[in-house]
Amino acid sequence: MLIRRIASDLERAPALVAERGSALGLPMHLLASTTSTNDEAKHAAKDGAPGGSTWVAEQQTAGRGRQGRAWVSPRGENLLFSVLVRVTCPPSRLPPIALAAGLAVRDALVLAAPEAAPKIKWPNDVLIDEKKVAGVLVEAVTAGSRVQAVVIGVGINVHTRDFPADIADRATSLAPLAMGIVGLDGAEGFKPRLTDPFIGPSDLVPFY
Repeated sequence: MLIRRIASDLERAPALVAERGSALGLPMHLLASTTSTNDEAKHAAKDGAPGGSTWVAEQQTAGRGRQGRAWVSPRGENLLFSVLVRVTCPPSRLPPIALAAGLAVRDALVLAAPEAAPKIKWPNDVLIDEKKVAGVLVEAVTAGSRVQAVVIGVGINVHTRDFPADIADRATSLAPLAMGIVGLDGAEGFKPRLTDPFIGPSDLVPFY
């Protein structure tokens, strides 16, 4: 039987979030593999998981983006996570949450790699040199016509250098930049740098 393990950089993430004293990011569930971190968070929300709960995966077997598009991510190469936010609101309030999450991801990339000059492609994609490096998927957990919780899913391409042919001309990662920043180890070390500034900022959702 193949035993999959969590990489050491992700194992440090819960302690980093705890040190920051943030309302988001804990409890953190580290997963070797899952269909989708958003699926994990939505199921847990219905079971009463507290706001701030976060699911981080080394691999997603059925990751998705907006409009059901597949999110391709080889195991262990990228940062994939979902945050559960307990907020009661009408569905019309969801677009501002997606915008705020996209800005938070962009700001995290600026902190981790300022020379990359990441930009937002509205509503919630982040680009470097006009290629997608990160995306946000916001999904609601509803009861009737009311939103009872919001799941904010984030995917950031960190290590990937080889993309499938059908997206190779419009996808990128931090790996090429990492070669010039962290030396011979390439992108090694980028995931903890990204996890520290992003997971759990208290201003991720302004009205949270």
